[in-house]
Amino acid sequence: MKKTIQIDVDLVKLLKLIPKSSKIPIESLQKLFNNTLERSTTPYIIFYKGGPYQTKDGTMLMVEIRNILTKPDVVGILDIRIIKDSCVAINTIKNPFHMIFLPPDTLHDGAPFYYEAPVDWGIFAISVSPFRKNCIDSIVIRGFGDDSEKQGKIEDRKASLRGEFDDFKKAFGVQ
Repeated sequence: MKKTIQIDVDLVKLLKLIPKSSKIPIESLQKLFNNTLERSTTPYIIFYKGGPYQTKDGTMLMVEIRNILTKPDVVGILDIRIIKDSCVAINTIKNPFHMIFLPPDTLHDGAPFYYEAPVDWGIFAISVSPFRKNCIDSIVIRGFGDDSEKQGKIEDRKASLRGEFDDFKKAFGVQ
């Protein structure tokens, strides 16, 4: 395994330092991760990968960024995976970013569930595996860039989230 790279802020501060906009420049993420993100390319996608990293609060993580070839300098999806030996409690990220619970897509025991922050520029969410109980698996940040079709659907998505959560609570008899 590669040598662990130290990041001089805790996880919450790191997330606050990531630009939250429809277009997230790759240079800003390279700077946050000490210019250690390694680039590779497929015929359709540009990947940047880095880690393992350790934040000031001891959280161990890996980073993967995916960009499309037509917009190589703008982040498509940022995926921050928490390394299995680290446990970041759900409330550590959920509370400061005012995330909303999303029910699992299916009701089987192994289905992950999510929390998503109500943002107007894209997606900011955490995923949690039922096998790790109160520990976050990954943090996903995605700006929608110039894609006006996706931007137009954001408000519809947020409205439906509240309805889905109410339906989920009714199905399980939760108040």
